[in-house]
Amino acid sequence: MERINDILEERNWLLKEYGFLKEMRLILLERKKILPTLQRKEAVIALDKSTKRKIKRLLRKIGRTERRTEKYAGRLLQKIEKTRLNTDFNITFNVNGKETEAKTIKEHIQLYSDAIVKATSLYTGSLQGILTKKRYFGYGKKETKLDWDLLELEVKKVIIDVTALIALLESITYKSRINENKFRLELESFGFPTSRNPTFTTFLIQHWPDILKIKQEIGDKKEFFFRYCLPEMAELLEQNIISWNQIVTDLPKLTMDYGDNVEYLFFRIGNFLELLKGGVLTWNELIKGLSFIAIKYGDTAKSLFEYGFNTIIKDHLKKKKITWKQVIGGLPRMAIAARTESKTLFNDGFPAIKDIINEKTWDYLVELTEACGKDSGIIFSYHLPKYKELILKRPLALKEIVDIAKISKNVLVLFEDGIPLAYDLWKNDFITWDEAISGISKLMVMSTPSNIFKQIIGIKHLINRNTWPGIIEMIEAADPYAGEMLQKLPFINDLIDEKTWPIIVKMALETKEDGFVLFESALPSIKELILKNILGWDTIANDLPKIIVSAERDINPPLYAYGINLNTSFGYYPSRLFIPGFAVIQYLITKNIWGKIVRIIVQKKEDMLEFFQRWVNTVFLKEFKIEEQQFLFDKLLTYLLSSNSNMKNKFIILELYFEFIQMELRKGKSIDKINIIDFAQHMILLRKRNILGLFNQGDLVIIKSEKMRIVIPSLK
Repeated sequence: MERINDILEERNWLLKEYGFLKEMRLILLERKKILPTLQRKEAVIALDKSTKRKIKRLLRKIGRTERRTEKYAGRLLQKIEKTRLNTDFNITFNVNGKETEAKTIKEHIQLYSDAIVKATSLYTGSLQGILTKKRYFGYGKKETKLDWDLLELEVKKVIIDVTALIALLESITYKSRINENKFRLELESFGFPTSRNPTFTTFLIQHWPDILKIKQEIGDKKEFFFRYCLPEMAELLEQNIISWNQIVTDLPKLTMDYGDNVEYLFFRIGNFLELLKGGVLTWNELIKGLSFIAIKYGDTAKSLFEYGFNTIIKDHLKKKKITWKQVIGGLPRMAIAARTESKTLFNDGFPAIKDIINEKTWDYLVELTEACGKDSGIIFSYHLPKYKELILKRPLALKEIVDIAKISKNVLVLFEDGIPLAYDLWKNDFITWDEAISGISKLMVMSTPSNIFKQIIGIKHLINRNTWPGIIEMIEAADPYAGEMLQKLPFINDLIDEKTWPIIVKMALETKEDGFVLFESALPSIKELILKNILGWDTIANDLPKIIVSAERDINPPLYAYGINLNTSFGYYPSRLFIPGFAVIQYLITKNIWGKIVRIIVQKKEDMLEFFQRWVNTVFLKEFKIEEQQFLFDKLLTYLLSSNSNMKNKFIILELYFEFIQMELRKGKSIDKINIIDFAQHMILLRKRNILGLFNQGDLVIIKSEKMRIVIPSLK
């Protein structure tokens, strides 16, 4: 409609010119009517002067009109060209009563325009030439008398040309209105909302061949294109942000790149156009980026355009916190990584971390999403915002978190337990962030990191820059029972100080998976001996790991081989060896006795727990003084070290030996007076047939029988 109004405007200029010409003709007819009535020559001259003056005045008006439309024909043809009517060869126009095809309309307009300008030009027009009585012949000119009949004939001729051109323009505008309605209906059939976009509808009709070209290229996607995408382009065209040629060239290709996913893009194309209006992007940058997504990440279109870009455009791209290149390169990767949980990531996660997102952190956030996969939505929504202060203060902290997430078996454990622990240790100045995050990185590859983190909280009072490296080393050595080890570490709180800590760590590293035994029972069972300096740290550092490892390996198979839960580890032999084992006989232990016990366990692989229990259960021994018990205990250890008999036979003879001692004590003998020879004779009386001989070897007595060879210590 706008273009039609342009043509009508040109017609109005012609109507003004037509009015002047018509008035000029009436003046000439008036002169012609009056002239026969005049008798005097002076009256005729006066009439001619008056008529000529009026004609010249009107000619000047016509000339001014012509000057204002100096390029009248060219401008008129351009306006008609914009209606695109001349491309429809089925349209005809009435020219002087004759139907003329649209394709020849230019020729007629140019012909009429040239004739009108030639007659009405103020300086070179034929009307001006007649009024000034000048005729042009070749290069010369000749003055002539004003030919009023010729002037009237020329005016009449110009009026005919102007009238014909006006009629032609009327025909054009009439035909245009008819054709515009036809195109409007066709646009509506494509899906374009003509009623909501009347001005843009007219524009599209004026570019009808391009519309048909677009329709042909996009095929069955025309509904999405014309209903949702094309209407959004009106404002961009009006503001000269893009050109019509860019729309015609780029959008059909983009439509086909997205294929069946194009609906998700076009439903929200307005979001991207806001970036163009705000000067954030150019059209070429937008098209290039969207095409890249279509070609490489087409399957992510639904989650990207329904959720992803909404927050990114509103909170970050508009505010220029991140670049378009970063978004195009990263957002599709995030959608792929989050998979079915991408809605949670984009709708909940992005708003939650909007203060964290910037050019420095974006690439790390993309990598973090890829490392966390479908859990990234929860992590971005609930966990990452807690560390806003840390990340903004030191953006590299995010990179460090990403690096750990990449090697983690369970990223939820990392963010629910690991990172909170590191943050707490850093925030409360236990250790530096680098130390905390380095330790967490090592712990995340352990068998049970969640349990480990929870247990570390229980020993937080022990953590500082000196102890932290040792704690990490002990955990690595104790895996898969590191959690149990940490749980038992508080059992020896009163033994830990700066001097003893390295020794404790060294023992834990040597005991490895049995490190929990060290803290649960080994050290607690001899705590009093350590505090009273009966046993030094150098001694126990050398001996305890040997006892634990030997007891676990040679006497009792590892419980984990049978699936036994170490939370009930007091049923585990190495633990029972110390508690109740060592614990109940610690009052007997001296440095010398300790050494013999260690040698028996490590070298002889004997079951000392049963020996300790038999000793404790021997009631009469309690009647002796500590020194006397230590004397007898030491002799028995010597016996155990020297005997080659199996433990069962040793215990048989020991029980008989204890009985004999008890019997002798009842007779009133002191323990140092009890003679082993007397015991041997007693044995002969009990088992005459089995005893083959009795041999003295210093402090030892060897008793041989048919079935066994027993060595016992002499009490001398």
